[in-house]
Amino acid sequence: MTEQILLSICIVSYNVREYLEICIDSILEHASNIKHEIIVVDNNSKDNTKELFSAKYTGIKFIASDKNLGFAVANNIAIKESQGQYIILLNPDTKICNNSLQNLIACLKQHPECGVVGPQLLNKNDSLQNGLREFPRLSNALIRNSWLKHIPFFKKRIDKYHMRNFDLTKSGYVDQVSGAAMMFSKATLQKIGLLDEMFFIFFEEVDFCKRVRDAGLKVFYFPQSQIYHWGGKSREQDECKIKLIYLESLLKYLRKHHKQYKYLIFIILFKPLYLLSFFLNFISTGLILLFFKIFSLFNNRILLSRRYVKKVNQFNFYKFFIKNKLFQFIVKF
Repeated sequence: MTEQILLSICIVSYNVREYLEICIDSILEHASNIKHEIIVVDNNSKDNTKELFSAKYTGIKFIASDKNLGFAVANNIAIKESQGQYIILLNPDTKICNNSLQNLIACLKQHPECGVVGPQLLNKNDSLQNGLREFPRLSNALIRNSWLKHIPFFKKRIDKYHMRNFDLTKSGYVDQVSGAAMMFSKATLQKIGLLDEMFFIFFEEVDFCKRVRDAGLKVFYFPQSQIYHWGGKSREQDECKIKLIYLESLLKYLRKHHKQYKYLIFIILFKPLYLLSFFLNFISTGLILLFFKIFSLFNNRILLSRRYVKKVNQFNFYKFFIKNKLFQFIVKF
C-alpha cells in the first residue's frame, strides 16, 4: 500500500532561481523524514529556472506558465495538484531549518481550532522578522497611506497595526501570519476555499486568514518553528509596478471586507489625502535629487550612495504614476 503524502509544499517562483535552489535544497535536507511532495509553479521566469528542474530536481513536480499569473492564481494551481493532508505555501526566498515543517504539522494537530499556522521568520543575520499584522481597517489604511502617518498620535495606530509590541518569541493567536510561510490542512481548505484570484499579489494571504477567522477558526503564530526569509526578492524586479499593485490590492481587500457605505466614505477621504501626500513627496524627492546633483559637482561618488539610488527609484515611481495611473486612480478606484 502506498504511503499517503502528509505534506504538500507549494512554491511560486518568478526570476529567483538562486534563492529557489537554496529553498529546495533546505527542504530536501530537513524534510526527508516526512512523506512530502514539492510543487513549483513558475511564472514565466527568464533566468533558466526551468532548466534547473530538468537537470537537478527531476523528481519535483514543476509547472511552467507561459505568463506571469501572479501569486494567488499560481498558488491555486499548485494547491489543486496537491495530495497532502497538510499544505504549506512557501516563498522561494525562504530556507527551511531543522524540524520547522514537522513542528508546524504538530502544531496543527495539537490545535484543531486553528485553520492556519505560521512560523517565526528569521532574517539572514538571524534576527527576528515580524511578519505579523492586524487586519487592515479603513482607519489604519487611511493613516498609513497619507501624511497622517507622520503625526505622533497616529504613529501609535501604525505600531498597533504592525504588532510591534507583540513578543515574537511567544506563540499566540493573531489576525494574520506572513504569506512567506503559511500552513493549513486540507480540511481548512475545503471549508474556506482557494486563494481569491482577484488579488494578483499582496493581500491574498490576508484575505485567506480573514476568511479563516470569519469561519470560526483561529490563526496561530508558532515560533517553535523557524524559517529564514530573505524577503521580497521577486518584488524587487519592478518597483514601480509593484507599488501600484500593492495599492490596488489594498483597496480591493478593503472593498471586499467592509460595508459598501463605509468603503465609499473611506475612498472619498482617502483619495485627496493620498494625492496630497503623493505630490508633497514628489516635490520633496525632486528637491533632494537636485541637491544630490549639486553636491556631485564636488564629489561624484555621492551618486553611488544607497540613499541616492533609493531616491531615484522613488522619483521614477512618482513619474510613472503621474504618467500612467493618475487619471485611473482618480476615476476608477
